[in-house]
Amino acid sequence: MRFKLAACGLLVVLAHATAVGQKDDSKTVLALRRLNLVDRGRIVGTLQVTEDGSPVLEFLNREGKRTLVISSDEREGPTISVNTPDGTPRIRFRCGHDGTATFAIRAGGVHDVYELRASTDGSVVQEFSDAAGRPRIRSQVTTDGLSQNSILYEKGSPAYVASVSRDGATTQIYYGQDGKIRASFGTDSEGSTHLDFFDVRGKRRSGIGAESDGRAGLTVLDGSGHTRLEISVPRSGEPRLMLNHPDGSEAIGLSNENSGRSRIRLTDPLGNVGIALGVDAKGQPSFDLAPVSGLKRKGDDH
Repeated sequence: MRFKLAACGLLVVLAHATAVGQKDDSKTVLALRRLNLVDRGRIVGTLQVTEDGSPVLEFLNREGKRTLVISSDEREGPTISVNTPDGTPRIRFRCGHDGTATFAIRAGGVHDVYELRASTDGSVVQEFSDAAGRPRIRSQVTTDGLSQNSILYEKGSPAYVASVSRDGATTQIYYGQDGKIRASFGTDSEGSTHLDFFDVRGKRRSGIGAESDGRAGLTVLDGSGHTRLEISVPRSGEPRLMLNHPDGSEAIGLSNENSGRSRIRLTDPLGNVGIALGVDAKGQPSFDLAPVSGLKRKGDDH
């Protein structure tokens, strides 16, 4: 770009005066708060110092609109802003004083609709926002290796969160608009899988799982968190159904063994078996009333 001699001469004089005017204590004799860059009578850029002492370099188009702004703010750090032809901010690069690097895209010149942040501790976060500047999608990788994606309600609280930990465990969590968890689904590092459901208070009420040891089951809890119903099938294929007392201890148990024997037993809240009914593989029935030798009681070792 060719500048008029007056503009170049001003730069030369400024540089010379500053150089010869400085003493050992670096005091400046000549200083300007604003310098215009002129090409054929048109201002194409400005270099200035704002009221708070921040240097700003601006480049202007033929309509006099700012298309590129480079600044160094003491509060926010060095920033590069790329604008549309009408001067509306569109893209921003920034390096904060804490070392956090930020890249943002703005819609309408008011709110950021996309932002990518990388901190010095190694964590990375990106956000997608609506036209009002409200974050709606957030993706991040934390310093401990957790990868997480979140879909947010309009007010900013999470509606859905999916994550993968460094050890390979995965989790998907669904939230109500009140912020309370409503459902979760995930697998741990050993291969177990669980699906849980929660009531409006955020209390776990039921769950389905397949454990790494081959056992699968269904659990239903009351509002106090006590297990009231359990259905399980181990890898060996011997299913079991339990109806429990209010404290979660077994009340009625039903089982079917691979040998062909089926059993029903009724247990009191102390764990004492009161009645046991059974049918063996040959169809021979059995009926036992407590006390019966060999039946499991609370506190027994056998």
